[in-house]
Amino acid sequence: MAKQKFDEIDRRKVIAELEKEFKVHLQSIGNRRIYLTDDNARRYCVLGGYEDWHGIPRDIMEREENDPSDTILVIAKRRRTSIDIFCGPFSPLIRNKKKLTRTNTGQFEFNLQSRGAALFVKEVPDLVLSKLGMTEYSQAGREHDVAKAEALAALQRLSPEERRQVLNSLANDSET
Repeated sequence: MAKQKFDEIDRRKVIAELEKEFKVHLQSIGNRRIYLTDDNARRYCVLGGYEDWHGIPRDIMEREENDPSDTILVIAKRRRTSIDIFCGPFSPLIRNKKKLTRTNTGQFEFNLQSRGAALFVKEVPDLVLSKLGMTEYSQAGREHDVAKAEALAALQRLSPEERRQVLNSLANDSET
């Protein structure tokens, strides 16, 4: 069996939960899908995975260092049928970035430890991420979201005329 990986479908699920919880709309900052902003210009760094290590790209660390904010660090811990979501302040990572491992691409990496309903960053022990919640995410639910994303991508590749034809065909099918 292939190693499971936290992917964009999982990230969208987490982002939808964040939007619901904080009552905001999140959109990407630049081309980074992990770096988002809400309607009030608050920033979020959304990381996820099955493992207990994560990395933050150099450009995000530099932006946070050069333009300090009350950015929220979000860690989504993927399990087989659910995703646990943890949140905490991003700023302790900036203050302690010298303690983080730096890859040859400039990414800053850190490791997590679970204790109760919290996550701790091993390299920055005073950084505590509190559990925001948990969302059920069964294999069937995930497969539905994958199919939906694939259908949307296929529709977006169509010309306006081709889209109109597809919609007309679907409307005619539902009438019979």
